[in-house]
Amino acid sequence: MFQTIPFVLTTLFFKRYDSYFAILIFFSIFYFLIPNVNSTFAQSTDINRPDTNNLLSLPDLFKKVKNSVVQVTHLDLNNPVASRLGSGFVSDYEGHIITNAHVALISNADTNDLQVTFLDGKTYSATLVGVDLFTDLAVLKIKDPSSLKLYPLSLGNSQTLEVGETVVAIGNPFGLSGSMTTGIVSGLGRLLPATEGNGIYQSPLQTFSMSDIIQTDAAINPGNSGGPLLNLYGEVIGINTAIFSNTGVYSGVGFAVPSQTIKKVVPSIIKTGTYVSEKIGLATRWWVFGYRHNS
Repeated sequence: MFQTIPFVLTTLFFKRYDSYFAILIFFSIFYFLIPNVNSTFAQSTDINRPDTNNLLSLPDLFKKVKNSVVQVTHLDLNNPVASRLGSGFVSDYEGHIITNAHVALISNADTNDLQVTFLDGKTYSATLVGVDLFTDLAVLKIKDPSSLKLYPLSLGNSQTLEVGETVVAIGNPFGLSGSMTTGIVSGLGRLLPATEGNGIYQSPLQTFSMSDIIQTDAAINPGNSGGPLLNLYGEVIGINTAIFSNTGVYSGVGFAVPSQTIKKVVPSIIKTGTYVSEKIGLATRWWVFGYRHNS
């Protein structure tokens, strides 16, 4: 639109004044107006660029998020050996905790036997709000969060991630609470196969492939499942969910569900206890270990 203004004005001047004067007016407008238009466009393209001045050092990042990451313990009172330990993080001030579905669900276990432990060692009972098996996501809720001072983590934009970008995983590998590891984004858009095998250790509940997965070389071990994968702004850009290993422990390849998926699924789970996949467009009822889940 701006580029047509000099042409229109020039045409008007040609009709009323001498042609030399019209040409002078044309180039004057072109000279002063067009650079301003280009400058405005250049500024607009910078709006969505992250401010690198807000990048946190690793010690500062840990201090910022340490009270937001929790250990999730699911007790099987009938078979203590089958009890499961994982990680999670605070989602809001109402006491919702985001974790993996395979951390929150155990065969033949009461879904109320869930405990959430913060870094200070304080443990609270939690209930299962809902799960989505297609994305291996689950939401818990601390039973009485009113007396707690909660520090929710914000979700970043996983679509802006680039291979080579530094990321941080925080969780409870082998029950070692508050452990932090660093690495980079090793790959994007990975497909996590439906069945465990070929060195991939993942959710035993996963009977379908998961797409758009983040690959990282940040150390992820048993107990890290459900914990956050963070960028250097302290934002959650993924939730750690699986590893590739021939031994069952870290070997340099981990996988995380991206934050864009979390943004779609978790609000629906909190509201309805379930998530209806946009790709499928159907509601399917699953009975998982005695817990009814609509997905």
